[in-house]
Amino acid sequence: MKISTLTFAAFVILVGTANAFAQYTVYFEDRFEVDSLAPEWQVLNENPDAYLVESGVLTLLSADRIPTEYATAPNVLKLNKPVPKGDWTMTTRFKFTPQSMGENIRIGLATDENSSMLSSFQLNSYNYALTQMFVRGDKLAKGKATSFTRNIFQIENRDIEIRSKQFSDKIDAVQLRLEKKGRQYVASARFEAVPGGDGSVSEDWFTVQQLTSLKLPGEAFTLMFSSNSNDYTPNGGEGLLEVDWFKIEVSE
Repeated sequence: MKISTLTFAAFVILVGTANAFAQYTVYFEDRFEVDSLAPEWQVLNENPDAYLVESGVLTLLSADRIPTEYATAPNVLKLNKPVPKGDWTMTTRFKFTPQSMGENIRIGLATDENSSMLSSFQLNSYNYALTQMFVRGDKLAKGKATSFTRNIFQIENRDIEIRSKQFSDKIDAVQLRLEKKGRQYVASARFEAVPGGDGSVSEDWFTVQQLTSLKLPGEAFTLMFSSNSNDYTPNGGEGLLEVDWFKIEVSE
């Protein structure tokens, strides 16, 4: 049977339109509305003095110079709920004030310190006056690392307090996302500008190149936070993160 060029083009448009308007339903959501974590969460590397759920916010505290890794980060949240088949999106919204200039927030899939697929929002200082912020996608397959990174914001001043204020005056919150489509995984982040701000902050999603895993790269959804500054900033301090919500949506 012959298919005309016009028929094939209409089919391509129809498929593209269907993909563009794919419907998602909520698979899991925690808005921390009670003063405890949802029962599906398991806390690894637990330090009860360094996390708190109260008034709709999960607060995480980390001493500095701790790598944001599955084996070392304090109070790693592991979701004891099966990873669904098919496409899905996981997103979290959080607020913080840069203090150590080494804050790092990561969400994604993980089995252990050698197998994971994570989306990260991280800070790094390149000299005594410049701190840059990145969205990053990381894949660990049996300990072998692959990653993509994109610089999305920077603050510049030799005074760390002024750098912190530059961020807080412009950015109210950050959303971080990991999206699975087929065997591809895409990390992205977006800013929410301070209401009534100067309009200089883009609220578009910033994405990095896709990472591919032919097999499920981790056994459980996870969220982790720590602070790991370098020698360009004082490193005896701590980082503080306030998480408003965490959500996983699956494609119908």
